[in-house]
Amino acid sequence: MWVCALGNQRRSCETRLALDGVGYELVIIEETGTRIEQFSDIPKLLSREHELFAAWRAQGWREPSRWQKLRHRHRLSRIAHARTP
Repeated sequence: MWVCALGNQRRSCETRLALDGVGYELVIIEETGTRIEQFSDIPKLLSREHELFAAWRAQGWREPSRWQKLRHRHRLSRIAHARTP
């Protein structure tokens, strides 16, 4: 999960297994609403997640420091779990 702040506004995106069990989803929550993007594999999902976060940073959004450690731990756990058969 990524959380970004700009002033008192917040944006976030979260990766998860697709609800139907096939593929992955990127859940994006912005001030205009929530959208879900579908992906068939992890490399495409991670590429999109990185692209989105880079665009937000270019617009001045920053990750609150308390989220940095939590996100890193969550991401490592999620990747390890996804590799487990």
